[in-house]
Amino acid sequence: MAVEEYDVKKGIWIITKQNPIEILLTCFLTIAVIVAVVLSVIVLSKVNNASTSTSSNDNANPAGSTTTPSTMASPTTSATTSNPTSSSTAPKCTNRIHQDVVVMYDASLATGDLSLFKATNSYLRDTFFTDWSIGTAAQVAVIPFPNSDTFHDQSGFGDFGTARDSNDLQYLLTRHAQLLNNGTVQTSSSSDIISGLNATQKYLVGQLHDRPDARNTAIIFATSADGATDDAADIAYHMKRNFMFFLTVAVGSAANNTILTDQLASNGAYAFSIKDPSNLSDGQALARSIHDLLLTIPNGSICL
Repeated sequence: MAVEEYDVKKGIWIITKQNPIEILLTCFLTIAVIVAVVLSVIVLSKVNNASTSTSSNDNANPAGSTTTPSTMASPTTSATTSNPTSSSTAPKCTNRIHQDVVVMYDASLATGDLSLFKATNSYLRDTFFTDWSIGTAAQVAVIPFPNSDTFHDQSGFGDFGTARDSNDLQYLLTRHAQLLNNGTVQTSSSSDIISGLNATQKYLVGQLHDRPDARNTAIIFATSADGATDDAADIAYHMKRNFMFFLTVAVGSAANNTILTDQLASNGAYAFSIKDPSNLSDGQALARSIHDLLLTIPNGSICL
């Protein structure tokens, strides 16, 4: 290819020939520059569009908000909120006496006849244990006094594992009355609480069915003030030191004995009285009071 160039020194136009390779390189460089410029324009355009889109989204969703309209209206979310299972309340359990309880009751003739014994025996059999879960949570043994060893030998008053339910307990109490009525066990004119306390230690406390995880509790029904002696109070004192709780129930005129109410009972709140156990309303009120008190003994209840 011929190219005219003006020679200034000579003042004339000179026709020269250009190398073809140089021409190709010049064209290639020119095209490359044009392509680079076009690509730069395209990239800048995309960046500007992306920036505009981000700004629009920020205006539609304030900072910190991650909930979209579709999520708020989601039927799944609504169904979860109204799920009846999540709002249901678990059924409540009932506190039950969880103790090994021995009930000692007066079977003497100290009052002149057996009427109070019979009334107390019937009361224990039919009313006193109505709200107890015997065999399930509470273990109960019943011990008549005096002559407690003889009652044990003739019929058994039941160790803590014998009365598996209220029917077993009713049988034992019925058997006690039969033994006195037919003369198998001789009655005594002296009320002797010590006989019942000794039998408790001999046959119940620390024996096979005395549960280590259950409280030991004694309830004494005394129909005569004669049995509540200083010696009885001394034995009970040592049993209390071995973590046994004592409740007393003065039947008839026995409430006149302060040893029964002040020394045998663990404290004044554990001493009760009832004039006549055969009085249904009084008997039911006493049963509820003692039942509710036993539930307050530390570690003396379980929820079933």
